[in-house]
Amino acid sequence: MHANDVEVVRVYTRRPGSMVADQTFPAAQNFELVIECEVGATKFGDGGSYRIGFVVRDLSACAIVIPNTIITGTFGDATWPTMDLQYVHPLPAQGVAQQFHIYEAIAFVTAGNINPDVSFARSPMLIIT
Repeated sequence: MHANDVEVVRVYTRRPGSMVADQTFPAAQNFELVIECEVGATKFGDGGSYRIGFVVRDLSACAIVIPNTIITGTFGDATWPTMDLQYVHPLPAQGVAQQFHIYEAIAFVTAGNINPDVSFARSPMLIIT
């Protein structure tokens, strides 16, 4: 990674508190969306602005599970305190009506306001069982 870059490294889901990615969740179980990002030393040291966004889609129902969510701040703040970031967003149990539905998450990060550096990534697909 270049000193002036920002990047979404990985987007995945897991059981609450786990350190391991998982793609299968029982309908009655909560799970978490994890967005891992990193920023170069120069960009982080400047304390510039960032924007993290994500959406979770139910591909089976052509529906949005979590609408476009945006988190903003400046590098070094409470949300992004170090050059490496692991942002965790909890998702509630999806219920039996979503059983055997396939989901996907998409996340992006931008840094700067004029000609921003932009990166995005998609999670592996997951299924509610």
